[in-house]
Amino acid sequence: MLFFSSHAGKRELAPDHLLSLYSVLRAYADADRLTVLFALYELTRHDFDCFVTMENIVAAAGLDERTIRDALHHLPVHCKKLEDSSIGYRIEASNMHLPALLMLFMPFH
Repeated sequence: MLFFSSHAGKRELAPDHLLSLYSVLRAYADADRLTVLFALYELTRHDFDCFVTMENIVAAAGLDERTIRDALHHLPVHCKKLEDSSIGYRIEASNMHLPALLMLFMPFH
């Protein structure tokens, strides 16, 4: 069971607030998106300013480029043109904590 709170006091969340929260969380309800998010996190977690190429993500995630591109459209990712004219990707700085938080809910054996 997962409980969400807005920390705004002891009142129920408004339906539009719940819908907004649901919309944000829905992006993480897809296995391919989570795979891409965690691959990107592993590639960049030691340097939050690091950008990695699509080839790096393909190798780390084990997914094809089309699946990764689709996943990236739904995730909080920052892109920029690199010196070699390729596109670099990283998780938006304000969202770098998300994979670590999501790992709290993962069963470990």
